[in-house]
Amino acid sequence: MANLPPQLHEMFRPRAASPQFSVLATACFAVVFFLCVGFLGWAQLSMSKLDRVAVPERALQLVANQVLALQEGLEQVPEWERQLNEVLGGGGDELDQFITWFAELSGASSDPLVSLYLVVLQAEAGRLSEIPREIRGWSIRPAPFPLFAEIIEAAYLNPRTGAHVAKRLQAQLAEVVPDGWFYSRLAIQIAQRGNDPDLQRITQQAFSERAWNLVSNHRMVTLLEAVCFMGGSIALGLLFWRWRKYGPLGLRVGQSCIPPPWRGRDGLTVLLRGGAMSCILLIALSLSGIDENVLKILLSLVILLPVLVLAYHYLLVPSGISVIRATGMRVVPRGWSPAFLFTIGLFALGMIGGWVLGFLAGGTTDALHWTDWFDSMLVEGTIFQVLASLFSYTILAPVLEELVFRGVLFASLRRRFSANISIILSAIPFALAHGYGTLGSLTIFWSGILWAWAYEKTGSLVPGILAHALNNGLVFLMVLLLIRPG
Repeated sequence: MANLPPQLHEMFRPRAASPQFSVLATACFAVVFFLCVGFLGWAQLSMSKLDRVAVPERALQLVANQVLALQEGLEQVPEWERQLNEVLGGGGDELDQFITWFAELSGASSDPLVSLYLVVLQAEAGRLSEIPREIRGWSIRPAPFPLFAEIIEAAYLNPRTGAHVAKRLQAQLAEVVPDGWFYSRLAIQIAQRGNDPDLQRITQQAFSERAWNLVSNHRMVTLLEAVCFMGGSIALGLLFWRWRKYGPLGLRVGQSCIPPPWRGRDGLTVLLRGGAMSCILLIALSLSGIDENVLKILLSLVILLPVLVLAYHYLLVPSGISVIRATGMRVVPRGWSPAFLFTIGLFALGMIGGWVLGFLAGGTTDALHWTDWFDSMLVEGTIFQVLASLFSYTILAPVLEELVFRGVLFASLRRRFSANISIILSAIPFALAHGYGTLGSLTIFWSGILWAWAYEKTGSLVPGILAHALNNGLVFLMVLLLIRPG
């Protein structure tokens, strides 16, 4: 408890009475927990990433339509804005990404549109030599493959198309291909080769309007991120100034007890038992037939609530302290200034970490899969589901996750290890619990390090919760404005 003021040492001294856990019961909970974790890990590794989404064909088509339309719109913005987008991580080769993802999907889906979209992507990327091989045999396959072969030949392979053929294909195209980027590219190509400048102009204009709306939304998100990043950079400088002038007390937000008054092994036992109960509860709810969307919204509550209940009963009550006092949630006088500075400063550090990890990943498509961040409720759900997701992302998840992973796990590790080791050890299960791919897990791991470091320095979970909520809120806003249709 070296980081506590002297007058608080006696207040937070561990009491002699500690919870007496049954070794046999704990062993049983451990068996259940590790069996469930092992099964979930095996399922995660063996299950195709496409199985995470109910209808991956529709989902990937929707994502591609929005992202590629935005990309074409961004090609029309001023040069300085394009360079800014590249600096902020928006300069990747989206066509190559989607070619890889649609090729993966085509191997698992029988939807003819997936094969058509893959060929369109290859053609738009300039891989015209690959198209004959892809469409070979389409003419003898069941409908609509013969029509798709005729459309592709008219759009990309034949230098000229007769006016009557072009009009017929345009009418058939509108019946079989949903409106969006793929439809627009095919319609524009056929109109150009069919010498129909009016249709080409009308189609291009309608598409450009849709793309420009996405550009406007992208500018809004980029401006908000840029403001937060610049504000966070200034905040980090001000925090350094406060530390140089006032020492560690200049960074204090709360007066949490780190290391905590409970024994470290008691905290880990609570986490083990609570984790086993969470697994049992999750399995029971899954088998009960509860609506999948409702379960998604309540997932954080279902998984983390048992740990918090046990922590309150076995750790806080015997120690004689409240949740507010143990986690430093009561902000000390003049503590809101460092709390605000830490919140936006952590966001800036998180962005820097994301840029570095993205650069090291080299834009590889296996580092970040589209299913890692796709949320069907947010993209395709009703207004009620969107609002429920907003509550879950920005309030429920930040509060509960910070209480468990920093308030219980990190704090319990601090009874045995140094701050740096405890920060790293607590960030590992935090990253693994999200079940993302390589790049996504590393990004979450970096966030876990930042938020645990902030808890150690400020003596409060408040900065971590606010930074967590800000990060989730901006991701939510980005998906809502750039991926959700309309």
